[in-house]
Amino acid sequence: MISERIALRSGLWIASFVFVISACLPTPASSQNPDSVRYRIYLTVRDSVTKRQALAALGFHPLATLGLDTLSGFTDHWYESDSPSLIEYPSPPVGNFFEELRINNVQQPFPQHGLLFGNIHPYPGPSGIDTFAISFSASDLFLYSHTQILSWPPVLGFYADSVRLKDRGNPPGSLVDVDMIKESTFTYRGESYHDTITDSYSVEPFNRGFLMIISHPKVPPGPPATVALVSPPNRSDNRPLNETLQWNGVPGAFFYKVQLDTSRTLANPISTDSMATNTRPLNGLLQTTWYYWRVLVGTPAGVSYYQDPPDSFRTLTVLPLPPAPPIISPAPGGTGVPNSPTFSWHAGSGQLTYQLQLSNSPNYTPLVHDTTLSDTSVVFSDSLLNCTSYYWRVRGWNSQDFGAFSSANFRIELGTPAVPVIIQYADNQTGVPLNATLVFAGRDSCSSLYRVQVALDSFFYQMVFNSTLTDTRFVLSDLLGLTTYYWRVRSENTDFQSAYAPTRSFTTIPDVRFRIWVTETDSGYSQKTSWPAYFGVHPKATFCIDSGLSGFSDHWFDELRVRNASPGCLEMWNWGRPVNIHQFRDVTQVDTFRLRWCPPDSISYHPQIFRWPSVIRYFCDSMKMTDQANLSNVDMLKDSSWTYYPDRDPIGISYVTITMWGPKVPPNPPTLVPLTSPPNGATERPLDETLTWDAVPGALFYHVQVSPDSLFSFLVVDDTVTATSVVLHGLNQSTTYCWRVCAWSEFGASYYQNPPNRFRTQQLLKVKDAGTGIPHEFRLYQNYPNPFNPSTNFRFSVPQSAHVRLTVFDILGEEIATIFEGDFAPGTYSGVWGGLNDRGSPLSSGIYYYRMVAGAFNDVKKMLIVR
Repeated sequence: MISERIALRSGLWIASFVFVISACLPTPASSQNPDSVRYRIYLTVRDSVTKRQALAALGFHPLATLGLDTLSGFTDHWYESDSPSLIEYPSPPVGNFFEELRINNVQQPFPQHGLLFGNIHPYPGPSGIDTFAISFSASDLFLYSHTQILSWPPVLGFYADSVRLKDRGNPPGSLVDVDMIKESTFTYRGESYHDTITDSYSVEPFNRGFLMIISHPKVPPGPPATVALVSPPNRSDNRPLNETLQWNGVPGAFFYKVQLDTSRTLANPISTDSMATNTRPLNGLLQTTWYYWRVLVGTPAGVSYYQDPPDSFRTLTVLPLPPAPPIISPAPGGTGVPNSPTFSWHAGSGQLTYQLQLSNSPNYTPLVHDTTLSDTSVVFSDSLLNCTSYYWRVRGWNSQDFGAFSSANFRIELGTPAVPVIIQYADNQTGVPLNATLVFAGRDSCSSLYRVQVALDSFFYQMVFNSTLTDTRFVLSDLLGLTTYYWRVRSENTDFQSAYAPTRSFTTIPDVRFRIWVTETDSGYSQKTSWPAYFGVHPKATFCIDSGLSGFSDHWFDELRVRNASPGCLEMWNWGRPVNIHQFRDVTQVDTFRLRWCPPDSISYHPQIFRWPSVIRYFCDSMKMTDQANLSNVDMLKDSSWTYYPDRDPIGISYVTITMWGPKVPPNPPTLVPLTSPPNGATERPLDETLTWDAVPGALFYHVQVSPDSLFSFLVVDDTVTATSVVLHGLNQSTTYCWRVCAWSEFGASYYQNPPNRFRTQQLLKVKDAGTGIPHEFRLYQNYPNPFNPSTNFRFSVPQSAHVRLTVFDILGEEIATIFEGDFAPGTYSGVWGGLNDRGSPLSSGIYYYRMVAGAFNDVKKMLIVR
């Protein structure tokens, strides 16, 4: 059954490759030796539904007769179990049988239905014509209802000049005439030849059959020769356990069959495989075992014979894997290793060779060295690179397999690093951002650090940055605008340093950072003005909400909202913010802002007046205000206000768009006002004081504030003046006052002094030590004279250093004067009070109380003023 399946497979492959393979076969000689013409051609019939099939042979042999013969010496070999002999015998009686193929000579009585397995004729000579009768059958149920396929080898052109299959009609071939040289199958469909009137078949494969007419037989090329086996060599020893069988390829081959066994007879092969290539990998063979193998090849002209005897080989005896060799040097983690080190390791047991690999990558890709050694040490002729980490490993080979690697890493000793190369910026480059990104490149592995110096002069005296970095890219922030900087860099390691790279210079862009204010005023009865809204540019601003933007040169004021007109920032919280700052990039940029407002419904019909500084021309090249209804269209450089009239608005706009072209560095607001008098920290100042300061260039007016506290939460004075002085009247005695002044110009306001200046007014009571020694207790004495007009004496004692406060109250308990306050050493003190309040005005006649507080001591006494 196996051989029949192989024969069938051969037939199928032959049909697929008839034109390709036939060109590979040799052309037979024109002369014919009758004794050499002894071949068989196998025909196969197969039921296309049941897949049952039958096989029979026909051909020529010098010793054949028209009777029953036993013949041998056939030169063909179509399948693996094909015998060179054939015995003719008559078919069994016709009965209820399945697929059968019968062949008979037309000169024999046809009712015998031919021979079941073959019919061989005497060779008729190269010019002869011979005819065979072919019939086939299935059960009555299948022969006509199922398609029957008759097939033959596709190489009949090498066996005869002409081979035709014809029906046995009158004349023959009137219904079926197949050129069997060009075709390799004939399909019989019973319904195609069925006469429904007579219920008969014009082409009937069993009772009438077909004629196969062979004209001018030839000497065929015969089957392929026995395959030449290549590897492993026959009788070879110590073969690996994973072996690859190899043999010479055969032209025109479409399959090879390989058998492998541990028995020379290969009676029950442990492996039988068919394949299209001429190699067969074997894995997991047994050690110290003889194996036998053979190969046959299939071509369109048949299959070869197996090698007899088969080839053989014996597998090796597996040796234990060598252990990982212990490393001596360079030791794992070694540093400061010379650049021509000796690689050494301890030898393993047995006859070993060693594989050493060296790389500067822990993945060992690529390799610097990959060498095989019989010794346990080596020095390579080429020097390794200074300051470079290397990885090396070594393993043993025992003639069969490698053992495990031993591995180590080390670092070559330090050397002078190469001078780095500056990449960014180009020398003398201009327009560099105020946050400049300096980029350079190290040139070798000896560079572990880089010293970067940046200065305001080429001699690097005015240094602004001098530090070491590990990265070759860093940002130098907060540079000055329109300033030339010089910078250089060198490579360093712990022992060496390179020279500096050639100095380069760059110049920064202008430092443009300003805010412009806009206010909104209701023109109706409320006359309410909003807090200012600001918009502008800053080098560090982003597209969204920023914090910590500082360094604005402008200073305008100590609810309109501004938002970005482009998408991308959640519309600045939809309604915007009181401040919206864009990033300054260059002096050609264009920025767009939206100014939104939402007046209360009660005044939404009032005209709204928008105002802005009249000096915008100093801040940008151009600025326009527009809106959707085309109501504004204002040149903000020429005008400083615009009035929105709701009754003229056809669509109800709620914002205007401000577009700014070409921001530039504006003039600065006024500088800090120098305060001159009274001197900061002055004491004993009169209760009517004159404050003075120096004039500030460009100032239009000054804003003066005076307060008894540094937070200016209570203002004694809050005035705007054009002069450089102001007179204060009626200050409180013994009181510290804070004061500050800012200057205003058309470009904004200066900042207030921070901290503010201070002065302290004089005390009304002049206290002196009575010189009576150190008292034993705190004591407040009765004033004298009492009653008095216009003055009286006060006297008190302190036994230890203390802060003393003496105040006067009226009969309602309201404090009306601080007579004195200060720190006193131990002693008795006295002074004269003139009956004046804190503003320096005389008290009217009446009863008053005076109180002394010194730490925990508190005492009150009564006095009487008589005017």
